[in-house]
Amino acid sequence: MVPQKKKILLLFLVLSVILGVILYLKYSTGKNVENSFQELTPTPTLFLTTTPTPSLSPILTPKLKLIKLMPVITKDYTIEYLPIPKKFVVMILKEPFSETVKIVEDWFLFQGVDPKDPDIYWWNSNNRQ
Repeated sequence: MVPQKKKILLLFLVLSVILGVILYLKYSTGKNVENSFQELTPTPTLFLTTTPTPSLSPILTPKLKLIKLMPVITKDYTIEYLPIPKKFVVMILKEPFSETVKIVEDWFLFQGVDPKDPDIYWWNSNNRQ
């Protein structure tokens, strides 16, 4: 019986020390202990968000924003991004090709990217461009 009383006394002592430390932290710093731990612990949502924070938005170039829209698939054309050569591939599917090219060029301009950029490879289904 004596060893069990020692265990209970030791458990009580440990819990008292822990409670004392918590109370000390709470009242000596003027902050709640929970707030202190939250400040030190990063929240997982900071790393899992898919939308950039407003402070990072200016860093994204029009090309990087455009990559997020890929692939673009329509009945008249497709646009894909190939990460290895870092090129956009535009495939014109509808004749007259010149009209469809103009539509795609306007789309690139609307996105803030120059359609004459060397990172954009143009191809038509008849390979006549």
